Amino acid sequence: MLDINLLPKKLNEICLFKKAEKGCTLYSFGEKFDEREVVIICRLEDFDIQKSFAVSSSALEMAKKIQANDVKVTDKSFIAKGLKGKYASRLIECEPPIVHLPKDKSMPLDIKYLSKASNYVGAGENLILKGVYCDNAGNITATDSFKAYNYEGNLDVEEHKSVVITTEFIKVISENFGLEKCKARFDNQTIVVAKDNIAIVGTLFKGDYPNMEKIFLDAKNGYKVSSIDGNQLLECLNNSKGCETQDKIVLAKLTKNHFNASGDNEYDCDIDMPLENDSEILLNGNNLSKAINTLKEYDNIDMNILFDRDGKKAAMVLFESENSQEKVLVLGMR
Repeated sequence: MLDINLLPKKLNEICLFKKAEKGCTLYSFGEKFDEREVVIICRLEDFDIQKSFAVSSSALEMAKKIQANDVKVTDKSFIAKGLKGKYASRLIECEPPIVHLPKDKSMPLDIKYLSKASNYVGAGENLILKGVYCDNAGNITATDSFKAYNYEGNLDVEEHKSVVITTEFIKVISENFGLEKCKARFDNQTIVVAKDNIAIVGTLFKGDYPNMEKIFLDAKNGYKVSSIDGNQLLECLNNSKGCETQDKIVLAKLTKNHFNASGDNEYDCDIDMPLENDSEILLNGNNLSKAINTLKEYDNIDMNILFDRDGKKAAMVLFESENSQEKVLVLGMR
């Protein structure tokens, strides 16, 4: 009997059930499997099958919806019967992907902060910036060269092993395991997170990540002008219709006691954010809004503007959570 409740909460496109010595093993992966694919492996010891078969993830979702308590497989079909009806789906012809399970090293992962960091990865040709950097001390970093996120795990470890994790892997583990702390095993090419009867395997990015720790340290030691109320600035951005638009750069401009944002629409107001007399800050409003939203769960956001040497143009804006574990850096527009 297939216990639907033992299946992963979220599956990839193709779900292959393969007969094993005890029960069966489920492999879930995309239709076009390649080296960047995330594979979900689920061991179902109580589900005994006569032959291997594959169905779509939507078929298993329907089996959950009808609360299936009886599953049969014919030569061509997957048939589920339950309290809320009957559902049949055609079988899919496929071979399981070759899955490499690492055993070498382990590291702690905090899915909550990995998910936050995944909003800061790059979208360009630089592959290494399309991943989230994580070391064995629990420090997590991501950047797209215009904005950056850093979380300090502060774990006391002697040796820092590091990996660059794909956003696809982070998305799948968060969908199935929630925003929890977990442990991962990894080697030079693969990472796996397991819980109960489910293991999720992904391929790591290869290469050296930029030294973001030094960049955040340099920023903190930069020329700090004044603290600005990040919550007040977020309210200004939310009032600026169009500031969340993804396909158009929204410019947010701060001068002494004044805020202006222009994109699809324009918003202009006076605010209680005293800057130096002639200072001016020009920022990408989308990056700025995302930065503040990342930290908005905190009552107090420490926001400091770091200026160029002439003190007229902002080089960057540094946001810190109230406990300083989370930091976000947004570069000024040139």
